[in-house]
Amino acid sequence: MSVYKFCPDCNNILYPKEDKKQRILLYACRNCDHQEVADNNRVYRNEVQHSVTEFTQILQDVASDPTLPRTKSVRCSACGHGEAVFLQATSREEGFTLFYVCCNPNCGNRVARSKNPARQKNPLSPTLLLASSGFFFSNRKMSTMKFCRECNNILYPKEDRDHKVLLFACRNCEHQEAADNNCVYRNEVHHSVAERTQVLQDVAADPTLPRTKAVSCQVCKHQEAVFFQATARGEEGMTLFFVCCNPNCGHRWRE
Repeated sequence: MSVYKFCPDCNNILYPKEDKKQRILLYACRNCDHQEVADNNRVYRNEVQHSVTEFTQILQDVASDPTLPRTKSVRCSACGHGEAVFLQATSREEGFTLFYVCCNPNCGNRVARSKNPARQKNPLSPTLLLASSGFFFSNRKMSTMKFCRECNNILYPKEDRDHKVLLFACRNCEHQEAADNNCVYRNEVHHSVAERTQVLQDVAADPTLPRTKAVSCQVCKHQEAVFFQATARGEEGMTLFFVCCNPNCGHRWRE
């Protein structure tokens, strides 16, 4: 069984808390006011090891990730393959670093952004450094996304009507920079699908979710369901979802 405890009210993790007046150990929820007395004095501890370099975070499998952007404007110096995926990851030395991974399944070579001081003004500099050999090569065009060099958040297009120029501005800090062209990206969000499509049928078999027999499925009349809280699209706050535990049903509804 797991050492983690979950709140019966909101299903968030309960954290150990000492009651110094009564000298007992409690488990308290940081999301609501629920507290309960611990059945023993053993608590769990999270230990994070930082002895491994950042390159071990990037697995070779990311090259086949369909959600990552791809580019054919770079060439792997290890195998000569002309396609790579790219992503940003944290680096202990510089914060966020841009990485490239070769798409050749027999290679998987990884590339890191150049540490050339002359290129540090732009976090998405077109000059990249091969981490293993120090070989530089040029990337013509990477992504339509731009990132703030101060806080690494996304830069959004903004029109300067006084000077009639296009800017990219950060919504987190006050950084602004002139756009190198007049092409901008646009996010299109389609709301035609309800939020229940986010809830997968497989959650009914999740052993970490709480279960209840106080509800009845409207489709198959099964008397057991799992429940959890999640955000509902277009609404504020949390919504309570139920999933029928009947393996032949899997009906989903919310309170």
